[in-house]
Amino acid sequence: MTQVVVIGGGIAGVSCAYHLARAGVRDIVLVEKGELTSGSTHHAAGLVTQFNPSPTMMRFRRYSVQLYEELGVFERVGSLRIASRVTYVGELGWELYCPAEYGATLWDTLRVDGVTPGGYRAIESLRLEKGYRAWGSDLTAETTPLEAGLGFAVKMDKEFIGRNALGEPQQKLVCIVLDDPRAVALGSEPVRSGDEIVGRVTSGGYGYAVGASIVFAYVPVEHSAVGSQVAVDIFGDWVGGEIRADPLYDPKGERVRA
Repeated sequence: MTQVVVIGGGIAGVSCAYHLARAGVRDIVLVEKGELTSGSTHHAAGLVTQFNPSPTMMRFRRYSVQLYEELGVFERVGSLRIASRVTYVGELGWELYCPAEYGATLWDTLRVDGVTPGGYRAIESLRLEKGYRAWGSDLTAETTPLEAGLGFAVKMDKEFIGRNALGEPQQKLVCIVLDDPRAVALGSEPVRSGDEIVGRVTSGGYGYAVGASIVFAYVPVEHSAVGSQVAVDIFGDWVGGEIRADPLYDPKGERVRA
């Protein structure tokens, strides 16, 4: 009769079966619908990450690496998971993705003379200048690509889920440059056209390359024309602004093709 049934043949399942056998348990069944190390740990044969939100799993994985090295079936080499030639800042560059436990080493490697580190607020400033949308603010489950100015990515002559829901947009995401560059919107501030509240801010910040305070906001289509004058409530003060064509920085995209 089976003493133990282990469900799942990933790192954890295989390791549990191994240690049970070492402890003297002889009747063990490991159930895996795919292949060993398949499922959520399908990459385990080539990479064992040692970072996890669970402290218990983090210790378990580090122990696993030590055990694999002792068994002679694993060699610690480190890794760079993905090097992607994309940009969210409007300049030609790379996005590097690696397991969290190698982050500090990668950081130290890249910090050479002439390289200046920049944080997320720097990225936010740059992406606003370039007109890149942010999920959760400029883009949500309640907005459409046509409203967000991403119609170029939608082929209406093709069939796809949600196509019938994409009617003529009633609102549009616009880029506003405030008259006072010292006034900075943070998000959710009301936008006024004349005496009427017509929209809300989705994101905002100061653009250092263009020297302006930038705001993105959804407004009705009839108020979205480039050159229209609007005002944004910044901490209780109505600050004037103008709807501009975006992106403000490198509108022809020459920098990312250099």
